[in-house]
Amino acid sequence: MSKQKWLLFLSVGILLLFLAGCSDASSAIVYSTQNQGVQLSVSTVKLPDGKVGTQYNQKLVASGGVPPYRWTISDGDLPPGLTLSGGVISGTASVYGTFTFTLLVEDAKGSELLDGLSITIAPKP
Repeated sequence: MSKQKWLLFLSVGILLLFLAGCSDASSAIVYSTQNQGVQLSVSTVKLPDGKVGTQYNQKLVASGGVPPYRWTISDGDLPPGLTLSGGVISGTASVYGTFTFTLLVEDAKGSELLDGLSITIAPKP
């Protein structure tokens, strides 16, 4: 048996032993993710357009790493009237235009990732 197959079987065995002692599935998933070394990534690739005076609400999505995630704006600005809190961009935009910014997402282990996004806000009709 090759070394890679042996390590895979050993990892699966350890995971199964861990799952047997787990009281909830979410603990097992976090443990498994940590041990697999899944790289942190941002799944949100495009944000929907908004309109001046209209409520905007968009959840940002990350995967990999170790949840929970902490989101901040590291460069640029959200449209005036919008804020970022708990991974959700929300509010009512007061100015139209295209606003480009860089998000910083950090996982519970301190891994960080920068990702550039933009929001286009249309004027009131």
